[in-house]
Amino acid sequence: MMSSLAAVEPRSAVFTVSTILVNTPESLGWVYRLSGVSGGVVHDLNGHTNPIQRCEVRVDRVSFGELLRARRLAQPSPTNPDDPLSIRGLAQRVHVTHTMIFHLESGTRAVSQQLAERLDEALHANREITTAYAALREPSEHWPQAVPRQLPPQQHPLVGRDDEIATVQHRIAAETDRTCTTPPVLILTGPGGVGKTALGVAVAHQLAEGMPSLFADLRGWDDELDPKPLDGVLRNWCRSLNTAAQALGGDLDELIGVWRTTSEQQRLVILIDNARREQVCPLIPASGSSLVVVTTRDRLTDVTGAIQHEVRPLNDTHAAELLAVQSGMSTEALAPLIPRCGGLPLALQVAGLDARQHETEETIMQMARAYAELDELSPIDRATRRSYAELDDDVQQAWRLCALTSGTPSLGQAAAMIGRSQPVSRRLLNGAADACLLNSVGGGWRYHDLHLAFARRESRRMDSAEERDAAVYRGLTWILHGSARAAIHIAGRDDTPLNLVPCPDDVEPPVIANYVEGMAWTDAHWHNDPAPIHAALERGWTRLAWQLVAVALNYVFIAKPLSSWDRAARDALIAAEQANDTEGIAWMHQARGLVAGDRGDFDRAVGHLLTALHHRRDLGHVRDIGWSAINAARFAFAAGATDDEITPLIDEAVEAHESIRFPAGVVLGKAFYGGLHARRGDWDTAAAFLQEAFDQAPEVGDPAITSYIGTALADAQLHLDRPDEAAETARTADEHARDHDADWYRIAALSTLADCVTSDEARHHLRLAVSIADSLSDPREAELRQRLDQLPG
Repeated sequence: MMSSLAAVEPRSAVFTVSTILVNTPESLGWVYRLSGVSGGVVHDLNGHTNPIQRCEVRVDRVSFGELLRARRLAQPSPTNPDDPLSIRGLAQRVHVTHTMIFHLESGTRAVSQQLAERLDEALHANREITTAYAALREPSEHWPQAVPRQLPPQQHPLVGRDDEIATVQHRIAAETDRTCTTPPVLILTGPGGVGKTALGVAVAHQLAEGMPSLFADLRGWDDELDPKPLDGVLRNWCRSLNTAAQALGGDLDELIGVWRTTSEQQRLVILIDNARREQVCPLIPASGSSLVVVTTRDRLTDVTGAIQHEVRPLNDTHAAELLAVQSGMSTEALAPLIPRCGGLPLALQVAGLDARQHETEETIMQMARAYAELDELSPIDRATRRSYAELDDDVQQAWRLCALTSGTPSLGQAAAMIGRSQPVSRRLLNGAADACLLNSVGGGWRYHDLHLAFARRESRRMDSAEERDAAVYRGLTWILHGSARAAIHIAGRDDTPLNLVPCPDDVEPPVIANYVEGMAWTDAHWHNDPAPIHAALERGWTRLAWQLVAVALNYVFIAKPLSSWDRAARDALIAAEQANDTEGIAWMHQARGLVAGDRGDFDRAVGHLLTALHHRRDLGHVRDIGWSAINAARFAFAAGATDDEITPLIDEAVEAHESIRFPAGVVLGKAFYGGLHARRGDWDTAAAFLQEAFDQAPEVGDPAITSYIGTALADAQLHLDRPDEAAETARTADEHARDHDADWYRIAALSTLADCVTSDEARHHLRLAVSIADSLSDPREAELRQRLDQLPG
């Protein structure tokens, strides 16, 4: 007869385990680990009793956890007597976290005597739990020798880790082929809650395959219990490998020697969980044929045979799957929770269990809002705080301050915000990365979303408002001046003659030498995300906010993060209007007009640009007048405005830029005059204007302008039945766009080039244009596909 729980009632003690092996006909077939009990009776959950004639009782963590779970489930919930007491309810009674109770019931965490006594009292267990704890602490000397199988049970299902397990197994296999006296050591690093233990357990089980296995939770990062003494771990392991008790009485150094001697001829799989840097090396066996898995938040660089593997958060697909498994709800209903959990399995498990109790859309939304600041994800909060508390004070402050503008600080930006040199700043943030509170990415670092929220909240608590504002101001002005310098090289000219908000004296803007460096720098610091602009707006720094928009525009029209930039320009425009900042109002209307035009909303583009032109006339900024006028003409032409509406705008732009000898507006003016003649069907005059503009375009230094005019000229040459000239011009336009990442302009150049060549060549150019349009979500993609389908053959 199999019982899920049985209580053994000897003469003087109570031991509770899941199943029992006893030598009686009534109970034949019950199998579990029991030692040291004879006499008494066995009670199963159905109330049946069996006399014990001969029985050995042994309690381990798994059976202890089963006892604890059974006693908890036997207690009614205080809010609904029909429901059993929840894990959270028990945790509140004994003043520990619900994750501690979860680990105790799973058999993956050791219990202390004080906690066992509190659990006894809270569950009215008549000292069953305390007695079982005593059996854990004082195992019988008469147990039979056995092969140790100490690995905790695997988590099922282990979502989203199959590829990762295969990768680390391949790396371990490569290491085991070598001849060495030290074993391969797989070191799984990552922040708290990312799933290191679950992955480590799964890998260790797959590696074991019948090999003896040892396990120790070193409690290195436990926020409630002290780290586990290494001498106790070594004694337990040596005893498991049948080392004589009299050999295990020495100090730690002697025990390390005994352990190395004992393990030298063994082939073991060892899982060392929750370790600190200084705890690992003494536990490495002296057998090159063994395998060791370590989970830690430290970067371990001094372990021989180390195979480093950083455990990353789950992607959105796997996060949704884990939430669904935990909650029993659909992934669609759980969608608001996914970004709030940051891909951390512990956070997802907690959220899933919470969602299971509510199961309404409104409650799910409330949970998502609460999780934004980690308030409800206390296990993640505590894990982060424990890692953070181990940092030196200057590392803590650097980590807090660098989180205030974006989640991806570069070295230069970090140095500006911290107010220290770049070598010192690198040392400080690498210290946070060593504690798994940052990921090193390229020339900078990246915060996990939940760590970013924690750092910002901690900065509000620890840093004064003056310190926070000073750090943000230094970082934003450094980005402002770096973006302005990059813009000059991206556009090939300085067409943003702004009186920039100054950097503090101790902030040195970056040096940018050419177009390639300008694009790389801007890519690294904007990430298609205008977070710095919002950081300025939050502090009421209106002029700084709209200038950040203005200096990034040349980059935006190449990289095309149009939606996010339009929202940023909208917010900056509102702030400028509230501050009566006419220059800012003009710039933000200009920015929104250019974005709208690039997105094909020509009427809205013209509206914004005419408003910008009005304000710039009032300000008397001649160069800016020319830019607003020429771009208004450009999009008015695309919107189908009449020649009488467009020509005055072109005239004003050309006159303004000729007066200050600024070539860009003049060249574009000639191109637009050519466009007007082309629209009338006067192709000879159109080609003459466009050829003159194309010849002068290199003086402007903007490859996008050169590509734009070249494409228009090639179209005119086609209409004049000069296909060879048109093909050559279109190829030149494409090369200018391609060499300078101006993909939007390249689509037009490739489309025109396809009209100038044979069907086979046209197919190649159209396919490339379709691919680029698809990557940019460009509306021209549908027309290009239709042309591609219509090609013969």
